[in-house]
Amino acid sequence: VDTASAGDIVRLKVKGIEEDKVHVGDVLVPCKPSHGPVVRFEGKINILECKSIITSGYPSVLHIHTLEADCMFGELKAVVEKKKKIDAKPSKPRFLRQGQTATLDLELSAPAWIDTYKEVPQLGRFALRDEGVTVAVGIV
Repeated sequence: VDTASAGDIVRLKVKGIEEDKVHVGDVLVPCKPSHGPVVRFEGKINILECKSIITSGYPSVLHIHTLEADCMFGELKAVVEKKKKIDAKPSKPRFLRQGQTATLDLELSAPAWIDTYKEVPQLGRFALRDEGVTVAVGIV
């Protein structure tokens, strides 16, 4: 097969790498990538559903491309005013509620290769889930 499209199932063999070392969700990158795996990144999220308020330290599961990783909300940086699409409160918010959009740090339990929305929009989107419920969606 010379080409594959989204949704196609393909098997790829890479010279010099054993087959058992390649897993579903692994990412191929250029020999000299512009960045590496991260354990912390800044994201802009929209809170879809939550039982109460969300604070720094809130645990959830990050779903980005084929990766599922435990993560925790880090520093809450700003709440974004939806109408103006700018930071409404430059001071750090203490908590977030359903329906709010915010900028914050997310801390991963293990290093992961994450592309920014600005560089690759298709790979820079993510969802945050907790107990089977999508709590928030966002971009890197």
